[in-house]
Amino acid sequence: MGGGAGPNLEGIYEADNQFRTGDGNLQLQIRGSVTAYGGIDMKRNLGDALNGTSPSEVFEFAPDQIMLFPSAAIGSRKISWKEVAP
Repeated sequence: MGGGAGPNLEGIYEADNQFRTGDGNLQLQIRGSVTAYGGIDMKRNLGDALNGTSPSEVFEFAPDQIMLFPSAAIGSRKISWKEVAP
C-alpha cells in the first residue's frame, strides 16, 4: 500500500503492540492519528533518488477525525458507586 495523490489511510488508529508501516518503496500517507503502545516501526525506503527530498511516511494531523469520532467511545463515562451491606 502507498503512493497516489491522497491519503492511503484515514482515521484514528490505535495498536496494542506496534504500528508497522511495512516495507516498500512508495510513500505512505496517513491522515489522522496513530498511537501504539509498542511504538511505530517505520521501514519504508524510497530509494537514493527520493530519500533526501521526500519523507517515506507522512502523518497529517486531522482534528476533524477526532470531532467526528463518537463521543461515547473517547469521552468520560459516568460510574455510579453504591455500597451494599455484606
